[in-house]
Amino acid sequence: RQVPEVGIVARRLAVPPGTPPDAARDEVRALASGADADFNHYYRSEQVADGAACNGPHCPAFALIGWEPGASTPGACGAEVRIGVIDTGINPDHQTFADARLDVHRIAPEALDPSRAIHGTAVVAILVGSPQSRSPGLLPDAEVIAVDAFHRQGGDERADVFTLAAAMDYLAARDIRVVNMSLAGPPNAALERAAAALAAREILVVAAAGNGGPQADPPYPPPYPEGLAVAAVDGPGQVYPRAGP
Repeated sequence: RQVPEVGIVARRLAVPPGTPPDAARDEVRALASGADADFNHYYRSEQVADGAACNGPHCPAFALIGWEPGASTPGACGAEVRIGVIDTGINPDHQTFADARLDVHRIAPEALDPSRAIHGTAVVAILVGSPQSRSPGLLPDAEVIAVDAFHRQGGDERADVFTLAAAMDYLAARDIRVVNMSLAGPPNAALERAAAALAAREILVVAAAGNGGPQADPPYPPPYPEGLAVAAVDGPGQVYPRAGP
């Protein structure tokens, strides 16, 4: 698969029967063109329990972070910002998106079972949900280009690196300023290279710090130097107990 905006050609290889995965990766890395070879890791959405419904622009969540919807503070985000989102499926027909500037593109293989439009819909609603709905967004006038990169395998919703790289490439070609990736998985050389390519184009990658707790191994992609990790806080402003390191 050509990934021109990221600057790579992605190749997905099968491990020969009877060969340990680590040995197969080492064999590919030993090739002149295989230095960046890595596993086709899976990444999963990062979701916390639902909180109380937000009933208006001055709800506690907005007050907690000092957010003033519609404020024209110099340097603040506004309608001119085009945001990319890589997540599970999104329901563009939800009433909270009735007036939103939202474009949804599915890039996950059609042969695989589609992911549920739950986590992705919630993430996009936080960004551009209607101010008159039960889920008012922070930037209701912004434009969002959302990419569904996930599929479902039994009860597991996941996206592999091969698809995530293609999603990042798709957004890079759409003049995106910032990309939200509320997902987590292991470190991966191909994903790191894709994140660096976006940073070189001055595209900020914002990623979830994870819900594994402070003693867990850091989830990726947040640890890459090009990105910005985001965690939650509770009502008193303390770091969410399950937030990753």
